Amino acid sequence: MLLEFAITNFRSVKNRQVMSFRASSNSQKKDHPENLTNFPQKQYDGNVIKTGIVYGANAAGKSNFLIAFQALQDLVVNSDQLKLDKPIPAYDPFLLDNTSRHLPTIFEIEFVAKDKKRYFYEISIEKLRILKEVLSIYPDSDERKTVRKAALFSRKAGESIIFEKSIIKSKKSQLSCCFHRPDLIRYLH
Repeated sequence: MLLEFAITNFRSVKNRQVMSFRASSNSQKKDHPENLTNFPQKQYDGNVIKTGIVYGANAAGKSNFLIAFQALQDLVVNSDQLKLDKPIPAYDPFLLDNTSRHLPTIFEIEFVAKDKKRYFYEISIEKLRILKEVLSIYPDSDERKTVRKAALFSRKAGESIIFEKSIIKSKKSQLSCCFHRPDLIRYLH
């Protein structure tokens, strides 16, 4: 289930824009309770709506949010088809500004996977390389006042991949089948 999706410097979106499926605090239970999930609030940082509507003026960027979501999906699913000397198809910066046309495109997504755990994934790309990639998990809720995410893996251009040691030991098989993407290692130079 999608919790939030954010894009920065993609097509007509110059500054970071967020699409959130979290219920606003003033409509938590009184407005359309059938459209709210039954997740533990603390674990998922509040109630989450099951459906949403995107609306706005013509040429306001509504379609570009959907295109960005598709671009991120294609980047993750088809990353094994990327070639070292070829442009990354998902890179499509805001071109109406001389500075932003040379800045990275950033995708961020927070979601609840089939294992009912909350994840955060961020990737920052340039035309020919991936600058940064991080996959984090939020631990199961407990009695702590705050729930902090822990990086499952992170990597930056020119640096080694960093894996969370405790997670690697306990979930090595899950990581290798779900999140291990050796095809992207060659792009981090």
